This record gives sequence, structure tokens and C-alpha cells, in this order.
Amino acid sequence: SCGTGCGSMAAVLSLLGLTSPGELKIKMPGGTLYVSLDICDNYVNNIMLTGPTVVVYSGEISLSL
Repeated sequence: SCGTGCGSMAAVLSLLGLTSPGELKIKMPGGTLYVSLDICDNYVNNIMLTGPTVVVYSGEISLSL
């Protein structure tokens, strides 16, 4: 699932008045995400994503000084 894409989609749909207020349930190939947000004066605030997480990459960076 792409949290950035889900949050953006929820924000646009909410600003356009195409969704009901409250938490949105978005089904993605990687799992279901729940998105909640606040709108005040036509601005989106406090986007919160809830759903399963999975580590898809782990790495290490070495800095030489």
C-alpha cells in the first residue's frame, strides 16, 4: 500500500466534498489503510494513516570523515 497516495487521495476527495466526514477505508493491493483528516478553511490538517506495516527494506550507511 502507498500511504502517501492514500493520504493524498483522501485529501482531494474530502476537499471536493466527494466523501463523508470521518475515517476513510481504502483497500489497496498491499492491505487496507484507514485515513482520517481534518479540514479547516479549505486546508487539510492532521492526516492520520492506520493499517498494517511491513519492513520492505533495511540498510546501513557508513560515513567516512
